Amino acid sequence: MENKSKWLEGISVTIAVLILSLLAGNDKGKDVKEAENNKIMGKRIEREIPSWSENVTIRGKVLEVHDAHGYVLLIESEADQSLCQVDVPESDETKKFKKGDIVNVTYSGTELESVPGQLIGVTSVEIE
Repeated sequence: MENKSKWLEGISVTIAVLILSLLAGNDKGKDVKEAENNKIMGKRIEREIPSWSENVTIRGKVLEVHDAHGYVLLIESEADQSLCQVDVPESDETKKFKKGDIVNVTYSGTELESVPGQLIGVTSVEIE
């Protein structure tokens, strides 16, 4: 009787380990759930332009200028009317941007998916 009890206990432990292994290895949908949670929680997610693109230039109209905590512009892209936040690089901080200016922003091609979108790796902001 004792042997049968140990045998059943061994089988139960083995089955439990197999079930836990299967559950731990089942990451299907994990990325989708994580992306949904990030969206709900307001976390920033990076969206990248394909790697063949070294630098990207976006043309837009300046809607707001902020210089309290760094020099930042809010622009509206001419291409798709999306809003973008642009952190002006130090080399361009002497320029005096104003509401209504048309600017060409050169950046890395990466944009944070936030509201407004934030352009990453801005190398220059030129006024037309």
